Amino acid sequence: MNIREMDFIEFMDDHYADESTLLLDVRDESLFQRGTIPGAVNVPLARIRELYALPREKTVYVFCQSDVVSREVTEILSDAGYDAVNLQGGYRQFLRDLANGEFDHLHLF
Repeated sequence: MNIREMDFIEFMDDHYADESTLLLDVRDESLFQRGTIPGAVNVPLARIRELYALPREKTVYVFCQSDVVSREVTEILSDAGYDAVNLQGGYRQFLRDLANGEFDHLHLF
């Protein structure tokens, strides 16, 4: 199955502040505790069954550390009928974009 994907710059500029957006961090809890994108909800892959309790009226934007697990979760959610989008490059890409000043205008931190 082909999954929908988007880069972090497009997501942050066009969808981050949208109320119809749910930002899902599927990294394990220890990585989540070390840092995440403000507003993200943490449901690690090990607790994937809980994903089915997510609101269906929202578009679910999924990220992990590097883009591997999030692709799998995005496919699972899409197969279950969710509007799901994988955020390319994972949290590492978000941090690179953040360091490059891509999100300065959003005043995240």
